Amino acid sequence: MPSNGHASPTTRPSATGAAPDILTLLRSGCPPSPRQARRATRHITEAAAHITHLDDRILRRQQKIQQLASEVNTLLSKRSSYLQTVETNSSLLAPIRLLPPEILVDIFALCDSGSGCVSGLDAPIVFMQVCSAWRNLVLGSPRLWSSPCVVDGGDHLDRSFAHFTDCLEKSADCPLNISAVLYQNFDKRNPKLPDIFAQMVKHASRWRSLQLYVPLHSLNSSLSRIPQGGVPLLQQFTVWDTSPDEGGRDGGVPGIGFLKDAPNLREVHLRTPRQTLDGIELPWNQLTQLRIDCCDEPSPSPSSLTLITLLRACPNLIQCHLDLQSPTPPTTTNQTLTHINLHHLHLRIFHPTIFLPSLTLPNLQTLHIECLHHQPPWDPLSLSSFLSRSRCPLETLSIMLSQISTHELLECFTHLGDVVSVQVNTYDTTTSFDPILASLVVPPIHTNNPMKPPLCPKLKKISIFGPHFTPHPFIDFVHSRRYPNHQGVARLESVQAVAPSEVCQYLREELEGCKRDGLKLVLRDL
Repeated sequence: MPSNGHASPTTRPSATGAAPDILTLLRSGCPPSPRQARRATRHITEAAAHITHLDDRILRRQQKIQQLASEVNTLLSKRSSYLQTVETNSSLLAPIRLLPPEILVDIFALCDSGSGCVSGLDAPIVFMQVCSAWRNLVLGSPRLWSSPCVVDGGDHLDRSFAHFTDCLEKSADCPLNISAVLYQNFDKRNPKLPDIFAQMVKHASRWRSLQLYVPLHSLNSSLSRIPQGGVPLLQQFTVWDTSPDEGGRDGGVPGIGFLKDAPNLREVHLRTPRQTLDGIELPWNQLTQLRIDCCDEPSPSPSSLTLITLLRACPNLIQCHLDLQSPTPPTTTNQTLTHINLHHLHLRIFHPTIFLPSLTLPNLQTLHIECLHHQPPWDPLSLSSFLSRSRCPLETLSIMLSQISTHELLECFTHLGDVVSVQVNTYDTTTSFDPILASLVVPPIHTNNPMKPPLCPKLKKISIFGPHFTPHPFIDFVHSRRYPNHQGVARLESVQAVAPSEVCQYLREELEGCKRDGLKLVLRDL
């Protein structure tokens, strides 16, 4: 339809800007001709009409947007109100509200880290910040405050001690599990260590567990204030002397005599100098767990505290961890001991095999022997003879020795019918482990020749550090144990070994399939 010279508001304007001839005229600086002027006027009129029309449309849409925004805000407000109703009623129906208060207290108690921190993220403090009902429950549950701990955190010791005394007060008459982790330099700081321990002693009749990581010489006479029979509930006692090595342990270490009258004491862990051990009196015959670590330098003289002495005094002992650093061998005797209750034995001493010929442990399940002496007077068959004599259901064996022969190792493995995990660590790299690996290989089944069960049929984990071995026996052992063809042989789960780098690389390549199949294979280069 031909134009009548008037712009229609519904006609779309050109979006390309000015025509090329108009741009040329603008650049020339010459005035437009009458025809060009009329044309420019027409373009201006048409564009202005479109602008007016678009402004109207924009205004209408902006008004509609404002209206929609107002409606959305109204809807959001209603939604928030309904959401609050849902959350409030859901909280009312929450399963945790169905739990009796005593069960809820049990859950809170399990969340206690026992760190003694005053942090707002630590139980029971954090539970007091959830709601008023939980706050009242926590404040009204003395058991949640029955594990007070004071920690030397530098400048925060006063806060830790305040929290400690607060726990003692709020715990009412509940048995206490007390921990104290304190170090030196208390003379110029408050509160001083004797003052802290004086607060503990006031509640000695409620001690169930007492763990002291403290410089014992700083306690002075605090320990002696505990009367005879003053710890009737005590079941577990730990003392770790944090005195410095130089000068702090010379004299002034108090005796600990209140333990001998603790009727329920079962677990004891002592890490102190040898002179302090002599001052600790224990009800040996009722202990079930005992750990002794002498943290001073090796004594130049034989110790009267020996494994045989301890086991004889502790007939009910189940776990024993002994670390005695005395380079002088104790005097051997012809005394023998059969201990029927000991299940776990950890020896870290200079001459462990001195005691083995005197011991029979028929129910031993875990044995760890670590010899600190690099040139011990080693009895070549003491360990295998001990295993043969005890006939124990040993499940875990860990030996760390300076010397042990291949023959002795092989003899030991013949007595490990129930073993699940074995670690062999020797300083003597001339010991060959190939014969042991060969004896552990599960041979193929022959229909005409019934197979004898292999050694260690329950073996799942093995670590070899020290003894040398060659690749092929190692590979044969791993393959036969990872894919056993005997019904009574367990599947190998973990292998760790140390070998030259080229051997390790070769083994990694050959055993890649086993590793992809789930075998934990750790090979460390020498």
